[in-house]
Amino acid sequence: MLDSGATLGGIVKYIENGRIPGSNDIVFLVTGLDMFIRDNGKIDTALSGLAYTGTVCGKFKTGEGKDIATTYDGINTIAHELCHVMGSP
Repeated sequence: MLDSGATLGGIVKYIENGRIPGSNDIVFLVTGLDMFIRDNGKIDTALSGLAYTGTVCGKFKTGEGKDIATTYDGINTIAHELCHVMGSP
């Protein structure tokens, strides 16, 4: 399982440390792993994507979403999370 909150923070650190090549406006992780987030000490697994809102071209320009290879099941989630990064609430 993928800890979504920790992973987003980790991606930001990778960017800051120059470990993601190029000059990117958005960095997005697509994973096949089940995702979870901690909410008030409880683990919430009803999650298929997460992103920082309104952060395109900024320090926190990251998002992540789940997709299962060859199914394209995650396309709607990925589009949804990318819209958050671009500023949609």
